[in-house]
Amino acid sequence: MPTQSRNGGLTMTRLATLISFLPLLFAACTRPPVAIGFVGPLTGSSSAIGLGCRNGFLLALGAGLGAAPGSTPSLHLIVKDDKNDADTCLKAFQELKAQGCSIVVLGTPSQAATKAVPWAVANGILVITPTVSSHVEGDDSALFIRVNMPSADYGEVLARAAFERFHATKVGLIGDSRNSGYVQAVSAAFNAEYVHLGGKTSFDLTFDSSKDNPAAGLADRIRSTGCDGLFVITASSEAVVIAKELERARLHIQIFFPPWPLTPDLIQNGGAAVEGAVALSIADLEFRSPAGKAFENAYRTVYGEAPGFTAMFGWESAAILRKALAGPGPTAAVSIRDRIIAIGHFDGLQGPIDFNAKGSATRAMFLFRIENGAFRRLD
Repeated sequence: MPTQSRNGGLTMTRLATLISFLPLLFAACTRPPVAIGFVGPLTGSSSAIGLGCRNGFLLALGAGLGAAPGSTPSLHLIVKDDKNDADTCLKAFQELKAQGCSIVVLGTPSQAATKAVPWAVANGILVITPTVSSHVEGDDSALFIRVNMPSADYGEVLARAAFERFHATKVGLIGDSRNSGYVQAVSAAFNAEYVHLGGKTSFDLTFDSSKDNPAAGLADRIRSTGCDGLFVITASSEAVVIAKELERARLHIQIFFPPWPLTPDLIQNGGAAVEGAVALSIADLEFRSPAGKAFENAYRTVYGEAPGFTAMFGWESAAILRKALAGPGPTAAVSIRDRIIAIGHFDGLQGPIDFNAKGSATRAMFLFRIENGAFRRLD
């Protein structure tokens, strides 16, 4: 039996087999092969983001979505680990360019993309990202497709939920500076809307997850300010540490999460400490649509575990890319980007995905509460 590695339920042997098998799926095609890159954190504290995204991407590619017989080029997939680091992410893109990739799916947190995206668009690489939601240089170019929603949208919607629905009048914020662009965008939007509604931000803390304890002094800060809510803008690993510290300190305040920490390990590792937390996502984490249920079942069969939201986004990114590649015409980076925008409307796993002329998606948002060890929709 092959050794299980920490890659979201997929052994290295099975991964190698799947990647090597992908070109054979379309061997009957006559069009030239297209090299597709994937970059995301496959190791480190944010690995749940990258692993899920990569696994969903592979699953959709294997399904041959949107392909008319003989019309889709064979695909050569190259996967790179960026460790949630901007320099490593840039290096991965440079290596992919040298290996002939002109299309890269970028499944990394926003901060890690800050150097790679401007370099990519300046060097003729189409970036399709299911995870980068904050503004980065180059995201307004003709070579950038955002499958996610803007970070600010999450902050605004959560502010309204916190004040109007959960009656939290004083909320503290804590975020990880390792993803500073995302944290700043989400927290600024939250603050503006929350204060406008009549709420008060009790404190706004940042820490560096590479060297700091995110829970250090947090309980004392909550007690001294008397806040009745906490907005946690971190990866799942740090979110668990914070929630467990509140549990240990017997502080029963309402926790709010943006999409970033909503990977399966949040509940697996957080246990009772994250019960009752409220979260926002553009993914229906209950998989209530027929397409969502089919995806969940397929993912469990292949990977032996439940998918998270990044797995859905990876799957949808591959589906969008395959539909664009299935049409006639050139497969140059800008041609594929233009074809995605021309198609405009795509069927996502949980609802429609519509792209505007700038390559940004419009999608529905869902509010959840963690109840009995599962995400339960509130709307």
